Amino acid sequence: MTAEGGVDTKIRVATERDVEAIESVHVASWREMYPGILPWEILDSLDASRRAAQW
Repeated sequence: MTAEGGVDTKIRVATERDVEAIESVHVASWREMYPGILPWEILDSLDASRRAAQW
């Protein structure tokens, strides 16, 4: 599949090797999107390594 801009994109099932990257993006996106909606205490307390266990 080629995405807009000609970047070759492949979609696959995530594996254990992907957990760290997934959680880093998850935490970063919450911190970007939820200021003013969620208290900073919650956003600051997000920890990718703790959440990785959920995956």
